[in-house]
Amino acid sequence: HGDRGMPGRAVEKSLGPNHPSTAISLSGLATLLYANGDLKGAQPLFERAVAVNESVYGAEHPIAANSLANLGVVVRASGDLRRACQLFERALGIREHVLGTDHPDVAVSLDVLSASLRDLGAPRKALSLSTRSVAISERVFGPEHARTAASLEGLANTLCSLGQLREARPLLERVLAIREKALGADHGSTATALLGLARVLEDLRELERARACATRAVDLYERVRGPNHPDTARGLEILARVLQTSSAVVCKMGRAPIGTAAIEPGSTAAGPAWEPPRPTGHASCRVPRGVVTVSFSRQVPSPRVPGCSFIAHCHDDAEELPEPEWFLALGIVGRCENGAQLAHKMSEAHADYDEAETDEKLERSLEYGPRTC
Repeated sequence: HGDRGMPGRAVEKSLGPNHPSTAISLSGLATLLYANGDLKGAQPLFERAVAVNESVYGAEHPIAANSLANLGVVVRASGDLRRACQLFERALGIREHVLGTDHPDVAVSLDVLSASLRDLGAPRKALSLSTRSVAISERVFGPEHARTAASLEGLANTLCSLGQLREARPLLERVLAIREKALGADHGSTATALLGLARVLEDLRELERARACATRAVDLYERVRGPNHPDTARGLEILARVLQTSSAVVCKMGRAPIGTAAIEPGSTAAGPAWEPPRPTGHASCRVPRGVVTVSFSRQVPSPRVPGCSFIAHCHDDAEELPEPEWFLALGIVGRCENGAQLAHKMSEAHADYDEAETDEKLERSLEYGPRTC
């Protein structure tokens, strides 16, 4: 692999430590390290790039502001939120002074500073910055631009941090509409907008719509990012949480649960309620406390489960079942006795059924904590 600092040092040796190309080389190498998750390797290179650019251009130059902002991103990712805020504030001040208060780069600075303040627990201070960013983006780019959508998303997140979910919802609706129009219905950023809206709708107990948004987001991520991408895993986690909330609400109302992952006592049962993805295997574990149980007959010729409306839905609608719901259902029936047989029985009604693909999906689904009520 060699010395990670070699390209930067070669340029520095050739052109000198204070040459603009040295800063470019340092920033490029730091960006590569950051993209590969090496925050400790990236940060000192960004620090040196800041020093070089301030020496070459002066501390109030836009290029110096860019270096400060880059360093702030790495510092924030490393968890030092106070220093990140200081770096973003410096970059914002330079851009406002040199570029003007309505410049697009000012809107970007406002967004990243606002996000850091939210993480730091200062959402009220973040609110004024997010509001300013939206105003700038709408003036400069127009109300239907993707950059405006980014500012709106930041403002919505700030409102959510303040508990103002009803105020955040229409903003997230706008974000979704803009991205669908500007970027396309199959774009990864559209999936991100769908997930953000799903989370707010869940908290507002608009659960059917939340489920539809989360399901569509997972389907998009699987097609755009791939089935093993972290965004896909995050989408599955949020979808499972929405379905779990739906089940809890219905159970409190005294009706049959929507999607239960528990099995009759004594049979091979699912693990605890949803957790971030981790290997679980097929080990037997006790029924989670507080879970409404339903019975899978040990001689079931069909995976239809009396009392579990989610599995019943998956059985009844198997011919057109969306892939994300199929995946979650496999994670439930696959943990039952004769789980593989049940999984194939449930899946074979679909026009695109493939035995090998079902085996592969079943194996993957068992790596995720099952959806429970």
